[in-house]
Amino acid sequence: MSTMADDKVTLTHVQVEDFQQCSICEQIMTTKGTEHLFLKSISVWINKPHVVNRRLCGSKIVDALRVYSKEEAEEAVDKYKSFYNTDTRNEADVGTVNSFHFTDLVNEAATFTVIIRELIPKSEFFPKLLEAVVYDKQKVSVSFIPIDQDCTGKTEDLKPTKELMYKFELLTNCKVNQIKLAWTCDHNDSDQSRTEISSQWLKSVLHEKLINWSQVENISTSVTSLQLVAVDKYKDTYLRLKNTYGRDLVKNWTESTDPKKFVYEDVAIAAYLLLIWEEDRKEKNLSRKQSFVDLGCGNGLLVYILTKEGHKGLGIDMKKRKIWGTFGPDIDLKVEAITPSADHLYPEFDWIIGNHSDELTPWIPVMAARSSYKTSFFLLPCCPHDFDSKFSRHEKGKSKYETYMNYVKKITVECGFKPESDTLRIPSTKRICIIGRRRSYEKVDELMVEERRQAFIDKGTVYKQSISNKDISKPCVQALKQTTDVDSHPPLPTDFIEVGLQTSTIASVVQNMMTPRHNKLAENSNDVCMHEEEDSLVSSSATSSLDSNYSLTCGEKRTIESLESTDSGFYEQETTHSVDNSGTKRRKNSTGTVSSGESQSSDPENTSPVDANSKFTFSQNLNGRNVGSSQVVKATQWATGFQLRAEQTVRNCQKVPEQIKFKIVETVFNHILAAPDSRTVLLSNGKTWTMGGSVALNKVAALFDKPTMQELKSECGGLQTLLRNHSHVFQVTGGFVQLRDFTVSDPWIGRKVKKVKNNRDLQDTRKTTLCWFDTHHPCGCPRTKENCQFAHGQDELRNKLSRVKLQ
Repeated sequence: MSTMADDKVTLTHVQVEDFQQCSICEQIMTTKGTEHLFLKSISVWINKPHVVNRRLCGSKIVDALRVYSKEEAEEAVDKYKSFYNTDTRNEADVGTVNSFHFTDLVNEAATFTVIIRELIPKSEFFPKLLEAVVYDKQKVSVSFIPIDQDCTGKTEDLKPTKELMYKFELLTNCKVNQIKLAWTCDHNDSDQSRTEISSQWLKSVLHEKLINWSQVENISTSVTSLQLVAVDKYKDTYLRLKNTYGRDLVKNWTESTDPKKFVYEDVAIAAYLLLIWEEDRKEKNLSRKQSFVDLGCGNGLLVYILTKEGHKGLGIDMKKRKIWGTFGPDIDLKVEAITPSADHLYPEFDWIIGNHSDELTPWIPVMAARSSYKTSFFLLPCCPHDFDSKFSRHEKGKSKYETYMNYVKKITVECGFKPESDTLRIPSTKRICIIGRRRSYEKVDELMVEERRQAFIDKGTVYKQSISNKDISKPCVQALKQTTDVDSHPPLPTDFIEVGLQTSTIASVVQNMMTPRHNKLAENSNDVCMHEEEDSLVSSSATSSLDSNYSLTCGEKRTIESLESTDSGFYEQETTHSVDNSGTKRRKNSTGTVSSGESQSSDPENTSPVDANSKFTFSQNLNGRNVGSSQVVKATQWATGFQLRAEQTVRNCQKVPEQIKFKIVETVFNHILAAPDSRTVLLSNGKTWTMGGSVALNKVAALFDKPTMQELKSECGGLQTLLRNHSHVFQVTGGFVQLRDFTVSDPWIGRKVKKVKNNRDLQDTRKTTLCWFDTHHPCGCPRTKENCQFAHGQDELRNKLSRVKLQ
């Protein structure tokens, strides 16, 4: 990509075949690929130029035209040139701008295909370039012709250059196929430097890439990342957030982790969410910006950026981070342990965010669905977790990550969302996000969907009880038993149990099947007893949706349709399987009974989630009340086996009591001085200094009693870690320990030095620790106090600077 000084560059008329036919301006390379693979490789370059040119962040297909003569193709290119090089643009003159989504040259049937694409630079220092891509089907050639350069902002002062036109053509008249590269070149131009740079890149990089791609079967030509947002808008938003917040956050980083990795990852996620929310506001005609809650917010950077961008938000995590204190009072961050329950629903927020939320990941679609009908969610899964345990399933032919992503999408479908997936551009191997912002059902069907939702959770949890003979006290089993004992009524299909209907829904179906015995059923089972208006509501909802619900689960129609209707960025052919119910009876938690004292309105609208401003919200309905016709598990717990992740204990010997550490260091120090191979070093001032010997670690361990060693074994590395923590005293290598040699200029020579973090240098730590040798060695420190990094006495000791002050 080259740069221009003027805002618009007028490109003269150039014919499609107007290339210099000289050996200097062409290059031919052989390939084992076919015409089909050649077109595939060119399609990769058209759709995904950023995989070759790292200065680009992608391309945007503006338009595509199909014509049947060379003259029509040239006329189309000229029309776009005149359109983009005029101040007044009439889109009607150039056809269907922004209306065509190109995928692959292989599928093009016209004699000539003209594709207009925009190359989007990664940096703001380079201009956007619009070019025409002309595919000649008969000659199997593809020409790339520059149309327009938008040189604004920081590109105004850059030197103008002439863009190259270039062409790739497949030659099949030889024994082996060849790919020919040709480019335009003005040999009379005195300044050939820019042309040489561009042509060299075409020859050595792009041409060779195309050769390699043309020999790969089943190469993917479609873009898999940033499918749900416009690439050019994403780039602009990302750069703006990076300049506004990113640099200051890196500079003032207070954590021990790598700031660039975490800061710019959250900047990228924030840029993506802002564009998703902007599109969401347009689609739903919203005037206010969306609110959000980030569950497991970690360092809180995402909450900080989104809040600063005008979105009201809350971040919740089990542990407070140091950097929270630098954000200011307007950033709402809270320490709280989140348990999936009715106590942790958020109807007052529009979106629930789960960014590497680990054990909460499978629950976030559930929490969003139960918070309110309008609540959406954004998930970026990392560590695989099920509802109440580690995720351990594995699908044949797929990685564990792919298997888990399929499972999370299935949860999304079962919760009533239409899942959308996309691949983010972040410095992480786990880059696929799942978004739930559209429901697959109407609001009036909330109760029926909640039945299916809870049934899926029951089947997905480890801790559940089976329906067996000993469960005869359960109302659903009583109802089924009564039904099957009556000869005059056909038995209830066992599939109804496998579908996952809750207790009262089954009971209401039974009541409809045995209307004359309605009162007797109510007498025999108080748990199923309902008011008349409850019966009418539940029965009507159950009977109206029963057949569709049954075929939906067994036939998997709704699940598959939901996924096929969305734009998935993970698989080209995505298959989803519903819960396998064949030959398996549904197992149900014993707490899922129906309360008899709660009455429900006959108005279906009243049973659906309502706005957060209403007095009676869906979250309140879940809190110990009937949801639809079943009672959700206790408000304090939706899954018996769910366990919050325990806080990781520090195991680097820092928790060992100071008295024990001092005792160990002193004992080892004296033992090394008294070692048989102890040696003496002559110092520059004429004095001698005892260096001590080298002692094996197993012999050092034998110096201490069993309780002391057991306490050290509970730490990572044990005794060896403790000694290495005192690197200013000991040197541990190859299973042996000796004193650090401060008689040489560099006592740490040969030691692997970690990268310096937070701009911390030796001057910041100088004289912040007492010199062990000055205090405990019989000969004192071999260095003078001026040359020693450590303090010789309390009067030299300095306070250690905090990381905040080091910025």
